Amino acid sequence: MFTSIKKVAVVGLAALVLIGPMPVSASTNAELQAQLNALIVQLTQLQAAASAQGNTSYNRGGNSNNGNGNGCSFTRTIRIGNRGTDVSCLQGYLIEEGYLKVSASGYFGTLSSAAVRAWQVDHELASTGTFGRDEQAAYNATYTNDENNQNDNTPVYTPPVSTIPVCAQVLKQCWNGTYVSYKPGTCTYYDCPSYVPPTTYTPPVVIQPVVSQNSSFNGVSVAAGANASRLASFVVTAGTQPLNISSLTFDKDFDASMDLQNMYIMVGGYRVSGVHPTINDAEDFITFNFTSPLTVAARALLYIDVYADLLLTSAVGSHISVFDSTGWSATDSMTGAFVAFPGAVSGQDVYIVAPGTSSIGFDLNSAFANPSVTVGGNNQRIASFRVTAGSAESMQVGSLTFAKIGTGFEIQNLRIMINGSQFATSRAVISSNESAITFSGYSSITVPAGGSLIIDLYADVLSSSTVGLYSSPMSLIGWTALGSVSGASMSSSSFHSGVSGQNVTVVTPSVVSGASVSANSGFANPSYAVGDTYKKIASFGITAPTSQSVTVGSLTLAKYGNTSLGLQNMKIMLNGSSQFGTTRATVGTTESSLVFSSANPVTVQASGSVFFDVYADILSSSAAATYQSVISLVDWSVGGAVSGSMMVFPGTVSGQNIIVH
Repeated sequence: MFTSIKKVAVVGLAALVLIGPMPVSASTNAELQAQLNALIVQLTQLQAAASAQGNTSYNRGGNSNNGNGNGCSFTRTIRIGNRGTDVSCLQGYLIEEGYLKVSASGYFGTLSSAAVRAWQVDHELASTGTFGRDEQAAYNATYTNDENNQNDNTPVYTPPVSTIPVCAQVLKQCWNGTYVSYKPGTCTYYDCPSYVPPTTYTPPVVIQPVVSQNSSFNGVSVAAGANASRLASFVVTAGTQPLNISSLTFDKDFDASMDLQNMYIMVGGYRVSGVHPTINDAEDFITFNFTSPLTVAARALLYIDVYADLLLTSAVGSHISVFDSTGWSATDSMTGAFVAFPGAVSGQDVYIVAPGTSSIGFDLNSAFANPSVTVGGNNQRIASFRVTAGSAESMQVGSLTFAKIGTGFEIQNLRIMINGSQFATSRAVISSNESAITFSGYSSITVPAGGSLIIDLYADVLSSSTVGLYSSPMSLIGWTALGSVSGASMSSSSFHSGVSGQNVTVVTPSVVSGASVSANSGFANPSYAVGDTYKKIASFGITAPTSQSVTVGSLTLAKYGNTSLGLQNMKIMLNGSSQFGTTRATVGTTESSLVFSSANPVTVQASGSVFFDVYADILSSSAAATYQSVISLVDWSVGGAVSGSMMVFPGTVSGQNIIVH
């Protein structure tokens, strides 16, 4: 049964609207919503007052679509979010039946859904909260029974008209795929985000490979008759695609006065091709196929050098663009697609000079004569030679070959020193008579044009050696060299004969007194803070004998134990002023061989002393403690100025204690 709604409610609502209209000019949606809620509360109060007075006036609607004459008309399933007069009518019914405690609004929300659930339970229907076909059938049956129990004078319920607009849809999709809802109480949507046009697609830039002349190799000067001469140099610059080059093709321009043979290709100092033995005055399509393709990464460079033997019949003078780069077989190493050759490139001009203009020579170092070495002495200088380059260009010495002649002078650990730096690795075992002891360097020795370098031989003299004079026990018998400009390869077999070394006198250890070493007594127990930089942590003094001055070429330090003390940037200073050797940036927890070598050996005058101070940074990770003998001096390279022999190291010298706080 419907409960009566008083006419005064309608009158009161009208009066409320006239007296106090909703302020639609409120500045925010939140304020509008608050005002609307206040009006709903006032309306609910008026409805309650009208109900208390007992005056009734209902109109159930007079709908003939239900087949029952009067009542609510339902043409859809009502669920949360629906709006309309059918919702208002259903809410009025639920209010009269006591299921809904708020006024009819025409919007089916959570409160209306809860009321329907309660009604469904009482009518033995599934509690879904929606008002569908089963619920509408139950409603029609109940309404028909009510009609049969009423006379024609029964007032008919007329549901209130909702002031909330019924909109076509709840959400609107925006241009970017997002959704916006209605503004409260209207069918006006919130604004979509501002339109942002799509970014214009820019295709990637494709860079093609380039072959060019190597600009750092120009104005080539080569001696007639020079073998393995670099005559042209090109640069391959890969584009956006990486390259695999499986062959290269060159042309020799017509030049009847330039005679060549044995042409081949070098890359990065290595020969990568076979040899083309015969080259005509004009020859096209000299192609070199590579067993393993030459790989060039994207945007990377590859230098390609062309070598050949220059015959003595070649005419002295200028020869224009001897070799041109004219083709290749190359693929994209990512896709396997063929890459076209970018175009022919002319090679460098070559100027042929007379034989011997580009030259190099060896002779004896006259400043080192008739040295004396001690039996059992280690690292003693036993020979010295001078190498001189011609005025045309600097020369790069790649290897040196020596011979040892005669017995009685027995040595081991033979090594080459050039300006204080070792060339190649030491030869540990040397026979009494050995005809070819070859040293190939880590890198070539560069002799400046018109300049010279000193090459010293050092060795340990075995205790089995016999005291006496030995005539030139060491000789320089061979070498290889390369012209830095011409690229001409020269060797001792082409230009030079062997050079005999100095005479050597072997003496007993007592003949020449040695130098001594000790910890500096004037430096004791320094104290430093954790994190201090450039602090003196040890000091040693080297004293020359009264008989001769000595030269100090290297010192070897050790850091034993003291694992809680971290050090870095270790260096040796002479009397606190100039540095000896280079700085050791990293120092391990335990280091047994920290070698400091100087290209300029330090001279200690006879009976004089020089202090070598050890400095380092103390890492912040170090522990505060007293550290015993942090650094020790464990070896040296010290030679006598008179005897020319290397002096035996007297033994390990422990350094000073230091305090870290």
